[in-house]
Amino acid sequence: MPCKLTGGDLEELWVGMVVPTFAEEFTIGIDALDGHLILNSVSVSNENLFNDGSIVIHGVHNVLQP
Repeated sequence: MPCKLTGGDLEELWVGMVVPTFAEEFTIGIDALDGHLILNSVSVSNENLFNDGSIVIHGVHNVLQP
């Protein structure tokens, strides 16, 4: 994504929102199910695994597909 988004930032986004990425023609759709964050139909397993202030890495249960 063209900006860092922590787990808290992602949770504040609207369900159904689509976020652009640096990859051409690849976007990430935001959703939630039973309080769990879903990105492109893939559940987020761990939020904020790494955060150095400029990069944030989240764990997911599968590969994100466009």
